[in-house]
Amino acid sequence: MTPELRIDGGLRYEHVNVQGYTEGKATVDIGGSPAAAQVLTGNGQFAHYDQSFDKTGWTLGANWQFSPRQGVFARWTSAFRLPGLGTYITNPTATPVLQTMDLAEAGWKYSDRHLDLYATAFYTKYDNVGFSNYVFDRNGNTSTAQTGYADTKTYGLELEGTIYPTSWFDVQFNATYQDPKYKGLRYTELVNNAPVLRDYEDDQLIRVPKVSYRIVPGVNLLDNRLRLQVTYEFEGRRYVDTANSVVLPSYHVWGASARYDATRQLSFYLYADNINNSLGLTEGNPRAGELASADAGANTFIARPLLGRSYRAAVMYRF
Repeated sequence: MTPELRIDGGLRYEHVNVQGYTEGKATVDIGGSPAAAQVLTGNGQFAHYDQSFDKTGWTLGANWQFSPRQGVFARWTSAFRLPGLGTYITNPTATPVLQTMDLAEAGWKYSDRHLDLYATAFYTKYDNVGFSNYVFDRNGNTSTAQTGYADTKTYGLELEGTIYPTSWFDVQFNATYQDPKYKGLRYTELVNNAPVLRDYEDDQLIRVPKVSYRIVPGVNLLDNRLRLQVTYEFEGRRYVDTANSVVLPSYHVWGASARYDATRQLSFYLYADNINNSLGLTEGNPRAGELASADAGANTFIARPLLGRSYRAAVMYRF
């Protein structure tokens, strides 16, 4: 529009045709051992599916560089995800639900000799997010799959940048605060032959922390041939069972790394990860149920942890 103002946009049209055959299943007893007493196999009957889907997405953004060192920007995006073959693997008569997303951001940026800074407010809304809730019964040794759809809505702030106090020392950082919530996540299930309403409206999304940040101070020595830096990361608590308010605790992790450029072609790297040997858990066990976990209240459970303290070395040669 002008040397200082830029506006850009785009359109995406997508058409998908999904077709194939799914064989029905049958349970047979092939004998020989208790493990082979009940085996699933095909029954020789095939169901055909053939469906088409289409959708148009778009984005519109603007950037106004109102001074040589700072500017503001904004963008809105309407996106989607069309169904695929995975929807029909076990259910040829499935009625897929179209997933749509609205993504928005607006912010301010600044840059000079001593500071690069981006401050961004963002908004995300997902419609018809599918949730596979597996509830495992330890007594019966069975797992029951529950599939549902709901919306999510998140407002947040993000701050990222780099501070350059001197030519040989800098501090990189990024921090995020967000409020991720479920919307429309309600369903009724039978408990002792009586209907019970499960209402998770405005509950915090599983696995998504409200607060997280990362700080990386570093020095550049020997005419920038040697880079030494330390990393500190914090991850806030995350829900893994909204029904019972089960959370993964927050954790912090220290790391360090070094890079030495022996020549323009040859570089050496050293890494030390999780120096403080943090016992953080990155996520819970989705097979125990994402909404109402069968692990709730148990003295043992399955989760994905951070790896313990470790060291790595690497060599890079450019040619």
